[in-house]
Amino acid sequence: MNNQQQYRPQQRPQVPANPQPAKLPLFTVTRLVPVETGNLKAFVDIAIGKGPNAITVCKWRLIQQDEQEAWLSAPQESWQTDAGERRYTNLFVYPKEWKDGLTAAAIAAWEQYQSDGRFPE
Repeated sequence: MNNQQQYRPQQRPQVPANPQPAKLPLFTVTRLVPVETGNLKAFVDIAIGKGPNAITVCKWRLIQQDEQEAWLSAPQESWQTDAGERRYTNLFVYPKEWKDGLTAAAIAAWEQYQSDGRFPE
């Protein structure tokens, strides 16, 4: 070891005593297309964030089974295996913390459409 180099133990960064939770982005439904075929109620496009840096993710599926609460399914693509089995993969992967906000935005837009026939503006 060079005389000019000294051994220094690695120091871990200090973790704050009360870390602040990450701030969620704004979720806005930009388009709702009612389908109402079986459990599928609508396709929904959702903007994540606002302003010029917002992104819009299209083709979320709003699903509601009889006697259950509605839920949101991320956009997917499907394919068939050589054995004839149907497989699916999500096209948009998002943090778990976003689930409630995304679902709430979609359900609010759906309820608005059901109550007065208006689409989100």
